[in-house]
Amino acid sequence: MFMGHNRKATVGQINSENAHPFIVENELVLMHNGSLPTHKHLAKADVDSEAIAKYLHEHWDDDATPLEKANVLGKIGGAWALVWYDLRTEKLNIVRNSQRPLHIFTDKDVTFWASDEHMLRCSLARNSFFGQVKAVPTYTLLTFSESGLQEVVLPTTAFFPTTVIHTAKTY
Repeated sequence: MFMGHNRKATVGQINSENAHPFIVENELVLMHNGSLPTHKHLAKADVDSEAIAKYLHEHWDDDATPLEKANVLGKIGGAWALVWYDLRTEKLNIVRNSQRPLHIFTDKDVTFWASDEHMLRCSLARNSFFGQVKAVPTYTLLTFSESGLQEVVLPTTAFFPTTVIHTAKTY
């Protein structure tokens, strides 16, 4: 498995500690495109991507229901497209919300992804890969494992909770 990421620093200093991918306890490797208005609710970290990595390392459960997975992701907030590999389960997860693009290309035993569709197409063509590039649907979890690709549409209620307004009656 090879994962690469180019980062435009939006939060935190530009240094090797804040560079992608983020690795947590040699068990989870994460790349994140986006920005969070705050990340302190997720984990103690200098940058939002590191906080997401630590948070998912602690809270992600591959065996959880789609609603439980959506609830974990729904707590992140902000804008994100996430790709992480969990060495404990040997699964690659790809998911995005509506605020960040993500495109994917799969051919035989190779998968490429990028936020910028044009850059992905250029990189593929330069390396003689031709085929369909697809946008990753919002709130759809793609999980790659030994048994193949699993695609799960997550319930959006976790990302857009209904606000209940209580009105008082006066008599």
